[in-house]
Amino acid sequence: MTTVQTVAWSCWGGFVLAVILVSVFQMRKLRHRENGMRTWPHVEAVVVGHHAVPGVGSGDTSSSSPSYLSIYQYVGPDGRTYQGKTVWSKTRPLPVRQALPVCVNPASPAESYPVEKTSRAMLGCMFVVMGVFCVGSFFFLRVLVGS
Repeated sequence: MTTVQTVAWSCWGGFVLAVILVSVFQMRKLRHRENGMRTWPHVEAVVVGHHAVPGVGSGDTSSSSPSYLSIYQYVGPDGRTYQGKTVWSKTRPLPVRQALPVCVNPASPAESYPVEKTSRAMLGCMFVVMGVFCVGSFFFLRVLVGS
């Protein structure tokens, strides 16, 4: 194997490893969040403000819509007041003083998530697309470097 082939296959292997690690991390994060929404106590939070953050596009073009980082406040199970943040990627931010149901981690009341439906179908589709991309890139690289 030549040096170019070794470098190309090493880069491809690093990319595939990174995809696997990010996927595992995201799956664990999703499971933790879903478990919290099922088992943690639910409380009503109130939106106290928001900040516009760049959207999925380039951020400075008029065609990309911004996302909003909404800040909400809630009273935890221990009676203390906490603040949380959530990204709201709609055309408008959540209105200030709007009620928002959140689930609160009883072991760490500062950790909270808005109660919302999670899409396992979307996550599954992402895994399928990334898998197809990795397999396709393998065959493309194999033809490109000739090994």
